[in-house]
Amino acid sequence: MSRPLRIQFENAYYHIISRGDLKRYIFKKDIFKITFMEKMSETFNKFNIECFAYCIMDNHYHLYIKTEEANLSDAMKYLNESYANWYRVISKKPGHVFQGRYKSILIDNDNYSNIIVNYIHLNPVRANIVKKPEEYRFSSLNYYLGNQKRKILGLNKNFILNQFDDNSEIAAKKYYENLLSNLNSIEIEKSVYKSLAIGDELFIKNVEKRLSEFKENDELKSTKMNKTRFPEQILKKIETEFKIDIKEIFANKKNNLYKKIAIYILKKETRMKNQEIADMFGLKSSSISSIIKRFDKEKEGSTKIKNIFEQVMHNAPV
Repeated sequence: MSRPLRIQFENAYYHIISRGDLKRYIFKKDIFKITFMEKMSETFNKFNIECFAYCIMDNHYHLYIKTEEANLSDAMKYLNESYANWYRVISKKPGHVFQGRYKSILIDNDNYSNIIVNYIHLNPVRANIVKKPEEYRFSSLNYYLGNQKRKILGLNKNFILNQFDDNSEIAAKKYYENLLSNLNSIEIEKSVYKSLAIGDELFIKNVEKRLSEFKENDELKSTKMNKTRFPEQILKKIETEFKIDIKEIFANKKNNLYKKIAIYILKKETRMKNQEIADMFGLKSSSISSIIKRFDKEKEGSTKIKNIFEQVMHNAPV
């Protein structure tokens, strides 16, 4: 069986679906869903992805996203692998976590965005988990309605709400009314073209044109990258915030807070791999994960360290 094609280009819109292996309940507990949301936020931030809707069910998830760069495969690999690694440790279950490759459907954002967002937000209702879509805590709907406080980087509700009204409260109310009016009428499966795209005739022709340029099983992508985060910017930020020489960040002394903050932010904010960060600081690759885990605990357990970290992250370079 051939692998599904991945059409990748700048400013592309996708409906993403990924399921647990053998439809296993990989998000059964609340902590699993919350952790996945944290991984989503980190992925969106790292890979410059804009998210318009999400819904995390017990055995699968939906995303509606826009990739500013042609990096869908890299971003999704990071998201699924980072969650899978966490899940295997917590559940003590080896082997595959997700079922094969995720499904990505290219979306005609001009004509189908509202339909896709509604489809995602209504997922828990269609699955008979809740009677009202806002009763489900693990979708982006309550963010649309102004009831969600958890911050997810890259999440954008205005893309949809601005279509209903300039006033955010009125727009949210109108959107919710629109959502309920479509409760029994959204069936996007029949609109999917060759398991690849949803759109009007012109949009599908453009997809066909892209397909004709590549052989099956290729990753259809552009090589242009329009936005990255550079390690030098982050190190300079730490140097400036603490009024220290950059040598202090690399100093081999016990409990070097500047070094720990630098390593943590480089991992969370850039696309550097553990080995690359380790090489920068003269460490072993395996030690990077340990440093990050320890710093996570230190940050949460100490108000002082948490404040210092947030001071550095304020206006962090992007």
